[in-house]
Amino acid sequence: MVVSIQNSPVHNLNALNSLVGLVKVGKKRQCMEAMKVASQVFVEDLLRPDLKLRTLDRQPLKQLDELCGGDAIIRRKRLAAWAFEEKLKQLYNQFVMALATVSKDTLEVNREKSIATMSYLLESNPELEGVLLQNIINKLGDLSQKVVSKVIYCLTQLLRKHPNMKKVVMDETHKLLVRTNVGVRAQYYAICFLSQFVFTDKDRDVARHLITIYFGFFKTSIKMGEVNSRMMGALLMGVKRAYPFAKLTLQSSGGEENTKQLREHIDTLYKLVHVSKFNIALHTLALLHQVSSVTEDRLGESTHHALLINLLFKSLHGDENLDRVKAMIKRLLQICLNLPVPLTCGLLYMVSQLIKRRRSLACFETTAVPVLPSFLTEIKQEDDTDNLKNDYEDDGEEKYVDADTLQQCGGGTARGWYHCETVTNRQPRWANRLCYDGQARNPLFANADKTAYFELLSLANHFHPTVSLFANKILNHEIITYSGDPLTDFTLIRFLERFVFKNPKKTMMVKGMTNEQKGPDPKLAMRKYYQPEGAKSMPVTSKQYLSLAEKTVPVDELFLYK
Repeated sequence: MVVSIQNSPVHNLNALNSLVGLVKVGKKRQCMEAMKVASQVFVEDLLRPDLKLRTLDRQPLKQLDELCGGDAIIRRKRLAAWAFEEKLKQLYNQFVMALATVSKDTLEVNREKSIATMSYLLESNPELEGVLLQNIINKLGDLSQKVVSKVIYCLTQLLRKHPNMKKVVMDETHKLLVRTNVGVRAQYYAICFLSQFVFTDKDRDVARHLITIYFGFFKTSIKMGEVNSRMMGALLMGVKRAYPFAKLTLQSSGGEENTKQLREHIDTLYKLVHVSKFNIALHTLALLHQVSSVTEDRLGESTHHALLINLLFKSLHGDENLDRVKAMIKRLLQICLNLPVPLTCGLLYMVSQLIKRRRSLACFETTAVPVLPSFLTEIKQEDDTDNLKNDYEDDGEEKYVDADTLQQCGGGTARGWYHCETVTNRQPRWANRLCYDGQARNPLFANADKTAYFELLSLANHFHPTVSLFANKILNHEIITYSGDPLTDFTLIRFLERFVFKNPKKTMMVKGMTNEQKGPDPKLAMRKYYQPEGAKSMPVTSKQYLSLAEKTVPVDELFLYK
């Protein structure tokens, strides 16, 4: 059939009709083969890549004589071509309808192949693109997670090849989201797909419309109390990724709908940080950082640890208060003592980069003056007023006292509640302290400028050689230089792969395309395609690895090298 059609399409419409007729659910093996072959014939031999097919009544019949110049033979050939085009359009429509039927088959593999075929047709030709797109997006509601994953993959590949279709795809996905009979599961996967849009500076309107969609579902999730749901995480991720390209600010005076929505939800986002789980709170903090930042932030990494380090670095690097930054660094070094090795290495590298940019953050010596513990300090209590003052500032607990009473105590104007600070005629308690307070709720008042990074001494004796190396470098005022990804290179599974002499993965060519070109967009999966460099990229048993000089081998590889 294929050979006959390729030899003379006009004279072999019956063969094409028979080929399309094989695409039936009842004929399993023939159906799968016919789908593949028919799609290739339509795309490569029959359809025009830049024009849509027209029926006979849409052809310029009134200008026929003029187009043919009065030649009867040319007139007959043109009419035959127009009739063939109409029949071809009918057969293509029949083929697309058959694919839609197969996409509802009970076999999961048949549904996946049908979706892949429709995606191939949509990528290659504009014919019936609306119908094909609708059929594909409808499968976001499929009961099989594998099928839904296939749909999202095909749609992302479509947008990589045709980025100008973002608005069309977004509008069709929005139609699915607002249907009355669509389930929460389908809505969640639709939001996940929308959150994977790769934006450019030209996509301002698309980004703004997406934020409107996200906030609509955000409001619904809050009303239903689903603050820790998967939907909430996907919504926050979507807003965070679209926000930099929407060019929105809280100070906008244009009365724009998106800016108004941002103002409405800011307080809710702050509350969400305190009541939600870690992953949701982390995405919320990243979004709040973007909203409150003057500069536009680039996209974060895909994993939670990478996102956390990214958010910490941007926040601390942009903080002008050095004492607060020092307190945060000291706290990070403290928790590094109990964290997994990959995250510890990542945080130490981040600390080194912060010190590199601002040398004044280096805090290795302390000039703190020893002071007596608070319980040894005698305080004279002269009257009830003094008792109230001491009660308010002794134990470090948060206390709420009437403003009128405080005004009487202080002999001045009450300034309102402020954590760790008494509203009296004395100085606040933290101002008189000359040592570091590790339990201060606000890092600004922890007196981090009166201590040193003693935690580095313990980290310098860490069991993992790379942690020890990084800590010693910071102690010796050296900048950590590392071109790899510590969150990947120092994982247990990576060590075990090296320990059993498993060769590192290589980029393979498949039909002229690398794995990166066939898979998800590298901008959305940077860590998925990460490949180590230098010694870590060589097989442990290779001659090239064994011929390395020992000083060039990473410290965590020395055991295997020896």
